[in-house]
Amino acid sequence: LRQDRSAPVDSDGSEALPETKHGEKVRRFQVLIALMLSSQTKDAVVGETMRALQKHGLTVENISKTPPEKLNKLIGKVGF
Repeated sequence: LRQDRSAPVDSDGSEALPETKHGEKVRRFQVLIALMLSSQTKDAVVGETMRALQKHGLTVENISKTPPEKLNKLIGKVGF
């Protein structure tokens, strides 16, 4: 393993981004979202997008109530 933990994946990787304060169900949902966003996208962009989603409220219940236009704005920097 690397001794140096300064690579973008260390702070913006899918495992490092989920919030733990909302319980295991929300943490697992956020891991799933981070993994889905990370395909073909730099870790820093995924990190920025995940933080925006978390600020919005990254829970299953909240995201399911969010209009598609708002979601598109929140994830717009991610390249699918």
